[in-house]
Amino acid sequence: MAEFAPFANGNWDGAALKTVMAIGIYCNNRGIFERAIRYYVNGWGNGSLTNYIINDQGQVQETGRDQAHSQLGIGMLAECSEMAWHQGLDLYSYAGNRLLKGFEYTARYNLGDNGIPYTPAIDRTGKYLHQRPSEIARGNLRAVYEQVYNHYVKRMGLNAPYITRAAEKLRPEGPGNPGADHPGYGTLFYTIDSPAARQTPAPITTLCPAGLQLEAKPGNNLLSWVRMRGATAYKVKRAEKREGPFVTIGVAEENIFSDSGIKNGKLYYYTVTGTGNNGESLPSFPVSGYGGGLPRDWHNIDIGSVNKPGYALAGEDIFRIEAGGMLKDSLPPAFNYTYRKLKKNDEMIMELYPQPSSQFTAVGLMVRADLREASPFLALLIRPVVAKELEAPNWFAELSQGSGAGTSAIISRQALAAPAVTNGRLTGRYWIKITRKGNLLTGWGSDDGHSWRQLGESRWTTGAPLLLGIAAASNIANTTTVRVAVK
Repeated sequence: MAEFAPFANGNWDGAALKTVMAIGIYCNNRGIFERAIRYYVNGWGNGSLTNYIINDQGQVQETGRDQAHSQLGIGMLAECSEMAWHQGLDLYSYAGNRLLKGFEYTARYNLGDNGIPYTPAIDRTGKYLHQRPSEIARGNLRAVYEQVYNHYVKRMGLNAPYITRAAEKLRPEGPGNPGADHPGYGTLFYTIDSPAARQTPAPITTLCPAGLQLEAKPGNNLLSWVRMRGATAYKVKRAEKREGPFVTIGVAEENIFSDSGIKNGKLYYYTVTGTGNNGESLPSFPVSGYGGGLPRDWHNIDIGSVNKPGYALAGEDIFRIEAGGMLKDSLPPAFNYTYRKLKKNDEMIMELYPQPSSQFTAVGLMVRADLREASPFLALLIRPVVAKELEAPNWFAELSQGSGAGTSAIISRQALAAPAVTNGRLTGRYWIKITRKGNLLTGWGSDDGHSWRQLGESRWTTGAPLLLGIAAASNIANTTTVRVAVK
């Protein structure tokens, strides 16, 4: 649950999200709460806000599956938003009121309107593609509408005609059947008599912004975060060390800020505070990132004919890589490559964090002669092999080598087991390593990053190997997200 559920339809993520958020609040643990907020706004699975409500028309990832699960998923995102509201954060309005759009779209269709726009779209796992809105469970309204009606219409004074009709049809809202997936009883719990009852947030000095995200471009770091209730402006602060000191570099009236005063390849830390009539808030949890996206002397490129372009962003502890393409024995290689120059005697360790957004993902370390598609290579990849159950592939650490002439050979293949893999899913961490001593390249694997077992070795015989880095491919029509630590 701590790593959410990116392997499934988005309602699984939603269930994990609201549980993690509730635990953080109940235990008064800001770190756990922040983990949930960041996944809600920028998670890699189907259940984060903009992956579940996939466009501004309000289409839901599960609209083509059935209407019960679609309402289940958006209902749980709404529950997250209400919890965050009472912590001084406005998730309801995030991404241009995306949650409102998802509810309006779903209510409209379930009230009998056949005119909704629909675009077939492959999901984040690569397993689900629906050609049209599903009629299954259509019209069976779930007990999820009263809460969002009272927020958007009563609290905020916005127009939400389909949500209003759905709430009226259910009123008084009963239990969250079937299976108590939702609290239900929304008329009792959430009715607001007038806009004056919008609730005054706690003093701003006791609150803090959350969900701080960094998108790095050459010469520019773009920051965004979740709006604070009661904040009229935000101070953006930057440091060159995690412990500070943090210096104010600008003030933003909205929840976005662009920092152009950076150097590419240099690591920065950011935090944000909200300001209002009653003072300044506590600082947000910091976020780190390199100017330009990657450490000095690191680069990122797509090799081969990828279906969608990839990229990589690095912070203090982690590389987050978005990759398309295919890394399969029977197809020309197409993948995302994040790399640096290889030294004569060298070593690179990659720690794979659970879980990638697709169960078809291949990711690992690769030595290459150059960036040509036909370059000689040696790769140590963590990759799945489809088993009887599509949802539960077998996972292997595979060492292979290619000459660059279109041929490759597997040197060794080691099956992964618990704790790295449970029920066919990468639920735990796993470490791989490539070492170079002269022309001898060796691949290693580890369950804990300390005790290593040799997986195989090979001598490089086709000129000098020049590059070493992270290779990743989705092996689906969408991209995949992988998170790794490298040293």
